Amino acid sequence: MSQQQIPRAHPGEIQDSDVLAAIVSFVERNRQQIWQHTGRKGGWEGWLQAELANFISQSSPYFVEREQAVYQDTSQSIDLWCKHRMEYYDPYTNPNPSERYQRIGVELKCGGEYQDFFSNTLASFQGRVIKDINKIIAGINTGLTGQSGARVYAVGVTAEFTDLYGFESIARTGMQVRYWQSPPLQNTDSLYVLWWYRDFR
Repeated sequence: MSQQQIPRAHPGEIQDSDVLAAIVSFVERNRQQIWQHTGRKGGWEGWLQAELANFISQSSPYFVEREQAVYQDTSQSIDLWCKHRMEYYDPYTNPNPSERYQRIGVELKCGGEYQDFFSNTLASFQGRVIKDINKIIAGINTGLTGQSGARVYAVGVTAEFTDLYGFESIARTGMQVRYWQSPPLQNTDSLYVLWWYRDFR
């Protein structure tokens, strides 16, 4: 099967998600620095998690908590767990905040030249994103979502166009991985933000 025949991520629009929009905005604003990170040894996922937690909290209506145990499997934690700031407002003016604001979870994976070029299929960028998707599919503790539920994203950031391929196991389920592509800058190629999500009630 040629690369063109393999199901791959499809271009997507950033709609109805302040958190996803903030992630894309951070990548777009910092793509020169991120592009440099992708070619370095040692990985850069922890750096991006911390930067996104701060940026989302500063630029969106959401407050971010890290490494929260929100899954049904309590031994697992989520990278970013986002609650709308209105949840913390005066209960007399906002008596049922959890009924109005969906919580947002993010699992994050970052592609790297050294990490992925020499890795096997399961350890590749695509394999790690799919592992996060399966982690989400296994379910979260809906007692932590409030009455409006939660949307949980698997997000990947990479500089490799070929990382858009390899999601056939996800495509077969009827759910599609989407992506956003940054415009290239001088001396850098495009960056890609991939995402998939599931809603929980």
